[in-house]
Amino acid sequence: MQARILTGPNKGNIIHVERSQSTDLQVQLGNIEIIPLPTRGSPGWLAARQAQAAEAIPNRFGTDTVVESIKVPQWGIHTERTSGRQTLVKRLGFEETRFESAEDAVRCGCPTSVAGLLRTEVDLENLKAAAQYASEKAKQEREAADRLDRIRTTTSLFTLGRKVKP
Repeated sequence: MQARILTGPNKGNIIHVERSQSTDLQVQLGNIEIIPLPTRGSPGWLAARQAQAAEAIPNRFGTDTVVESIKVPQWGIHTERTSGRQTLVKRLGFEETRFESAEDAVRCGCPTSVAGLLRTEVDLENLKAAAQYASEKAKQEREAADRLDRIRTTTSLFTLGRKVKP
């Protein structure tokens, strides 16, 4: 709270004082008077509260500039545990938004470098899926050819010495 000094060489100066027994004693002796805050909602009330808050918080940097809390979105790629599907994630404070397509994310402010990562990841996933499909198909074809060879071998073993009519 603020108080005006009534006596001594600093007479008329306004100082910040804490609520304590010594402050109450100084008021009773007539050395200082407490300056009350303006009534709530009056034009000077907000300025007085801001000044009071500025006095309550020591300023470490020697300036009186109040820096607002600026929330900057953080962008990244999230891979789901169960499906392995990847999405772009925008985190702003405690809020998290997921985008399945890079185009939607770019429209919402995603940097193109991060959106390009998703495109690359999706392309890699598609390439991996195509390669896996091709290897599975080749494996199935090899297994089918092996089965056919086994059948021919087995058939030829049973037909040894016998003439088979075509």
